[in-house]
Amino acid sequence: MPAFAETSASPTVTADLRGLAETIVRLSDEHGSTPVIVMPRHLSLRTPFFVELAKELGQRLSGSQATEKLDNEANANDKSGVDLERQIRFDWCLTPQRLFASTRAKLAKFQSARLTMHLAQSTGATVEVTASIARPGGQRRDLVVGLCDDALELPPWTTAIRIHS
Repeated sequence: MPAFAETSASPTVTADLRGLAETIVRLSDEHGSTPVIVMPRHLSLRTPFFVELAKELGQRLSGSQATEKLDNEANANDKSGVDLERQIRFDWCLTPQRLFASTRAKLAKFQSARLTMHLAQSTGATVEVTASIARPGGQRRDLVVGLCDDALELPPWTTAIRIHS
């Protein structure tokens, strides 16, 4: 079982999530890499994990130097009044065999829709079931966090963050 349970978070778990969020934002902003949480196939992360991680990521994004610099540039150049806040998206990447197996694909899409509903209520983050992990670009790029099991070969623009049970 993962270190994060559905009960209230312990101080250790909270510290671990903070560290994970800091690592994810640093990899994305400073290294231009898409961070990917890689788990053993038998491990399944629960909704509270994603909600708490998205909250931590949101706090890190709002306080990151890269975001502040982009905000200053965007405010100086943008007169549209459009909200330029960076969005958080989890790309749940399935191996081609799992993605195209109709029963598994339907289950994954159902689970991602349910998870997105929970995330939207508290953080605005989304979950997409994909065949490939995105490589966001541009100044106001969203924060994309990949999710996959250890059977997937990662593209070169990603950095694996391995979770062990």
